[in-house]
Amino acid sequence: MNQDLFLQSAVSLEHAGRVVILEAPGGRSRRALLDEIPLHFESAHGRAWSVSCDFHQGGLWAGINDVFRSLSTAFLARRPDLVQKHDYELVHVLPELRRSITVRNPTLTDTAPFHEKVRNYPADRAFRIVQGLIDFLDAWKTTGGGNERWLFACDGFDAASHTGRRFFRELMRRRGAAWQLTLLVAVEPGQADAVAAQFQPSLLGPRYCLDFPMEEPHPLDPEEATRQALALEDRMGSDRVEIEIVRDRAAKKLTATVEQRRRDWPGEIGEGIPKILAGDPGRTIILRGDEFPRAPFERMEELFRSPEWKERLGGVDECERVRERLETVEERLRALEQKLPGR
Repeated sequence: MNQDLFLQSAVSLEHAGRVVILEAPGGRSRRALLDEIPLHFESAHGRAWSVSCDFHQGGLWAGINDVFRSLSTAFLARRPDLVQKHDYELVHVLPELRRSITVRNPTLTDTAPFHEKVRNYPADRAFRIVQGLIDFLDAWKTTGGGNERWLFACDGFDAASHTGRRFFRELMRRRGAAWQLTLLVAVEPGQADAVAAQFQPSLLGPRYCLDFPMEEPHPLDPEEATRQALALEDRMGSDRVEIEIVRDRAAKKLTATVEQRRRDWPGEIGEGIPKILAGDPGRTIILRGDEFPRAPFERMEELFRSPEWKERLGGVDECERVRERLETVEERLRALEQKLPGR
C-alpha cells in the first residue's frame, strides 16, 4: 500500500470507534505522513490531531498535553465551571494553567515546600487523573458539538509512557464507540501485536505496514546544546511554574530526584527497589504512583546486589531504625506541645 491509499483509508468512516495500527520505521518521514492526516480528515469529517507520544521526548503526558493545549484557550473562555471542576487534573497535564487557575483541593504533598517534599503520592493518583481528564473531554465535547468526529494520530505509541497508553486505552474503552473516535497509532516494525494486545479486541481496526528509509540519529552539536541550556536557564529563572513545565518535558528529570532521595533516605529507596511495579517492559517503571525511566533503577539494583555495595551499605538497616526512633520522639513532642497552656 502506498502513502496516498493509506491516508484515504485511515480517515475512512469505516474506522470510526476503532484503533488503527500503522507499522513503519520511526523518523521524519513517518511523522510527516501523520501530520497530513488532519488535513485529509478535517476537511470532511471533523477534527483531528497529529501528536508525538514518545515518553523520552515529551515526558509523562506526551501527546495528551498537546491535545489539551490546543483546546485550552476555548475551554478557559467558554467553560470556566468545567475547568474549576477538573482543575486538579488539568494542572498536571498543563502546568502552565497554574498561572491562571487555582486548584481548590490540593493534597498535602502538593502544598509542601520544595525542600520539605518527603511525602509520596498514592499509587493510583495517575489513574484517577486519567479518568478525570476523560470526564473533562466528554463534557467539553458535548459543549462544542457532540456529533463532531475526532481522530487522534499518535506517533511513537510504542514509546509512550504507561500513563499515556492507559489514557488512550481508557478513552477508547469508555468513549470510542459513542464519539465515533478513531485512534491511529504508529509503532516500530514488529510492535503491532504488543500494542494491539493493550486494547479490547472489539476495538481493533485494520493494520497497515509502510516502508520508510531508516534514518540515522542526528546528535546535537555540543555548542548548540550549551546555547539551548543557557537560554532555558534564563527563561526559567526562579519561576516555579516554568520549572515544572520544563521538568514535565524532560524525561530524564527523575533520575536526579531518586539519587537525591537515596542519599537522604537510603533505607527508603533501597527497600523500594525489589517492590517496583512494572510499567512498560524495557522502558519505564511505576514506583509509588509515578513513572520513571527503567535504566537507572536497574543499574542501582545491580549496585545494591554487588558485594562491594553490600559492605558499604551495611548500616542502612541501622539508619532506618534511627529514623523510626526519631519519628517516635517527634510524635511525643507534638503530643506534649498540644498539652501546653494556651494550645
